[in-house]
Amino acid sequence: MLSLEKLRKIDPSSTSTLSDEELTEICNALYECAELAFDVYWKEKNSGSKNPLGLLSSDINKDIV
Repeated sequence: MLSLEKLRKIDPSSTSTLSDEELTEICNALYECAELAFDVYWKEKNSGSKNPLGLLSSDINKDIV
């Protein structure tokens, strides 16, 4: 996990108005999203699908089926 100091150095203009508590909350939410994305990818990797939510489907393919 990145320290608050390192995060503030990455983008000082965006993080300067945030308190340490707010920045920590945002970081935790981002880590949770990344963990969820990894879990979905890993689960689907083992079952073969790389499109678990169907977001990559096109309307063209629906007519063929």
